[in-house]
Formats: sequence, structure tokens, C-alpha cells
Amino acid sequence: MTFKRRCNGLYIIREVDEDGRRFLGWKMLSLDAILMNSNWNLQAGGTGMLGGQTQTVTFPYEIFEDLTVDTLSDDRLHEMSGFSEGIRKKAAEFMGEVETLFAQSAGQSGGRRRRPAIR
Repeated sequence: MTFKRRCNGLYIIREVDEDGRRFLGWKMLSLDAILMNSNWNLQAGGTGMLGGQTQTVTFPYEIFEDLTVDTLSDDRLHEMSGFSEGIRKKAAEFMGEVETLFAQSAGQSGGRRRRPAIR
């Protein structure tokens, strides 16, 4: 679920028990929680909808919240619609680092722009 104009979104999953695949409830995670909490180590996944192999990114169970009727109230959705201050700060830091790399790259190539090396 994405939010109009404010950039954040919700990743909603159906929680089931491990043995019988019995439905336990709905869980959710905001996009900014995904960005801040994923270890970004890919694991082999199952077969995708087109028949190819997929990869999976895992998240700690503790960061998921219960998805309830109250979660979908206007006030709560408005509260969750924008990115958190932590995400905005990290994005600004990243943008500064990229701008610095581009400036250094342009200086080393005699003014021609080239892609910075990825560390």
C-alpha cells in the first residue's frame, strides 16, 4: 500500500503458523522501517510467478506491527504517510556523499563527468 504524495508505504503480509499454514493475522512494515532494518543480505527464494528463481530479503520479526482496523484510521495513516526523520537524514547524507564523489570524479577527469567508483 502506498501513500499519495508523501512517499512512504506499507508492506503488508499474511502471518501463518509454521506447521499447518494456519492464518494468524495481518502484519505490516512501513517502507522506512524496511530501509532502516533490513540486513540486505539476499537469500535464495522460491519459484516466482513467471517460473524463475527469486531472492528474498529478510527482516527481524520484532519490527513488524499488527495491522488492525485502527491502523487504517485517517489519523494513523496520515501519521505513517511521511518518511521518518531518520530516513530523511540518511537520504541527505547519502546525497551529500554522491555529490562529493561526482565533484571529485569531474575534477580528476578534467571536467568531464564520469560515474564514481562504488565502494
